Amino acid sequence: RFPPHHTYVEPFCGSLKVLLWKKKRSKIEIVNDADNFLINFWRVISFYPDELADAVNSMPTSEYLFRKFDKEIQKMSSFMKAVAFYYLARLSFNGIIRDGNSVYAGSPFTMPSHSCSKKDFMDVRDRLRGVDIRSTSFEKIIKTSNKSVDGGVFFYLDPPYWKTYFYGTPEEKLDFEWDEQVKLSELCKQIDEGGNKFIQTNSCHDDLKALYKDFHVYEREVYYSVAGDGEKRKDTKEIVISNYELMEKKNQVSMF
Repeated sequence: RFPPHHTYVEPFCGSLKVLLWKKKRSKIEIVNDADNFLINFWRVISFYPDELADAVNSMPTSEYLFRKFDKEIQKMSSFMKAVAFYYLARLSFNGIIRDGNSVYAGSPFTMPSHSCSKKDFMDVRDRLRGVDIRSTSFEKIIKTSNKSVDGGVFFYLDPPYWKTYFYGTPEEKLDFEWDEQVKLSELCKQIDEGGNKFIQTNSCHDDLKALYKDFHVYEREVYYSVAGDGEKRKDTKEIVISNYELMEKKNQVSMF
């Protein structure tokens, strides 16, 4: 359901699942995230996939090493930060890194492992060739990219969901409260006024629906399998917001 476009912009790129899923490259692709350690990992894998995979796989699976990386990652070189970040993300409970307080391992039912596939790293390197990888504010990325371009600019927006917690970076909890949600909605209006397109995913709350009442809002069922509290792993709804129709029939309110 992505529209035709010249430039693709992802201000909250996270694990890059959407970009890596995109089978067709855009003429220009810009990805961004507030997490400097995450962006450093993507930059390092773009240039040194072989070396990064070898370094990760040379490490033993060790809680002692996990604790050491968790406490010392900020003092490391760029390359070792990427190694430590991947190691911590793979071995932290649900992949959540908490600045010196990460929880080691995820489940008593599976053996913890941080090993990686060199082929996967090489595939990611190949896909990231030519991609502009940044780490700045979502506001700056959207404002500087919302230009009149022949073919148009498309923004895929996957912000921290409203009233969904445990978002953050290894350095600090990410501050993305209601003021930021409102700021993002104002930027979406600017995208629309600039003649460009956007899709946003967010949590299903009436206050968000009211905030985006002038746009198309669709509901879809999702299952949150990753949650710190097992009681929160359940079927729920999220909303997909866009400034163009995603469905053929106007009266449809659910995507799936």
